[in-house]
Amino acid sequence: MPSERTRAVLATRRFLQELCNNGNGLEVPPSVRESARRLLRHYPCSWHIDIAAVAWPMAWAPASRRRAPSLSYLDLLALTTTKASTEAGEGADIQGKPMESDDATN
Repeated sequence: MPSERTRAVLATRRFLQELCNNGNGLEVPPSVRESARRLLRHYPCSWHIDIAAVAWPMAWAPASRRRAPSLSYLDLLALTTTKASTEAGEGADIQGKPMESDDATN
C-alpha cells in the first residue's frame, strides 16, 4: 500500500537520524553512527517522495501532510530538467554535458 511504504521510508529516515544523534541518549557505537550517516547521505527526503508520489501514485503516497500537487508527467519532467540544468550550470543538458549552440558563428 502506498501510504504504508511512504510511512516506512520516513520512519527509517528518522531512525537513521536518531542513530546519528547518539540514539536519544543511548550509547551508539561510532561505527554505527558513521554507517547511518553514510546511508542518510543518499536516502530520500520527503520532497523526493512527494515527486515519486506524483510520478507513481500507485506505489507512493505524498510524504508531506499537504495534498500533492496535481502535475502531469510533462510538468514533472520539466521540473526535474530545470533543476538538473540549474545544478549543472546554464548551457548544460540534464546530464551536465555542454549543449551545442544553434549559432552558426561559433
